[in-house]
Amino acid sequence: MKKIGFKPTDRIKLIRWLTRLIIKMLRLDGVNMFSNELIQSLDPKNSFQFREEKFYFRTGHGRLNWRVNSFFSEEPLIVEWLEEMKENDIFLDIGANVGTYTIPTCAFVKKCYAVELDFNNIQLLFDNLHMNKLSDKCLILPFPLHKDTSVQDIYYRDFSKGDALQSVSRPSPYSSKSEINSKLGFTINQLCFSLDDIFDIFDLDLPNKIKIDVDGNEEFVINGGRKIIMQAQEVYFESNGLDDQSDNNIINEFKNNGFKIIKQMKSVNVAFENSKNILFKKIKN
Repeated sequence: MKKIGFKPTDRIKLIRWLTRLIIKMLRLDGVNMFSNELIQSLDPKNSFQFREEKFYFRTGHGRLNWRVNSFFSEEPLIVEWLEEMKENDIFLDIGANVGTYTIPTCAFVKKCYAVELDFNNIQLLFDNLHMNKLSDKCLILPFPLHKDTSVQDIYYRDFSKGDALQSVSRPSPYSSKSEINSKLGFTINQLCFSLDDIFDIFDLDLPNKIKIDVDGNEEFVINGGRKIIMQAQEVYFESNGLDDQSDNNIINEFKNNGFKIIKQMKSVNVAFENSKNILFKKIKN
């Protein structure tokens, strides 16, 4: 099982200790009036500029701040791809998280769909869309994707905002400090949809550009969304590197449906050294 998890430095541990001390001294417990007014007055956010426009994101958490600061460095290939999006494109972001890639794309295309299963992330995705005045251009699909429409167990690492690596139907192939601590990791039932069912039921406009980044749940997404995914013009796919056979099956399926790999890049994140990002383009129908 691949070990994944953030290890705070001594400096960060000291800052966390001082922060808890200040909270205790000022009684910032959400009970007294001063505490509530102070908490409600906080407006933590960070931003980056993309294609000459500035985009804002809610922070107040180390991981949320990192997602903003690492926009250009974490996955250079997707940034390059998003720079080419045009005003008539319809973008489907499967694994949207808090909207780090959804939101800067949404400003330049006709419409976006953002698929996200984590309720904490969905709230932040909504907040970020509203903050950037893009709510009318993006439809949030707030549920996990599966091979069929059903109720499934979803395995979470913890209750942290901006987290990823949640797993559908079975324990995550990734391990972390949170998963070892039973007080943090948890499992809940959630309503899952197949992607094909969603577009059929609600008669949605078909996306021509699709991103799939679902941390080991790729087969569930593909098996439930072949009709929608295989009709796209371009698909950005993150191969997790955990199961070579599964990855090869998916790559061959794209090739058998008229797609060609036009670009690929290994992950720059050392924690995911075996994963790679692949950009497929439809060459023939």
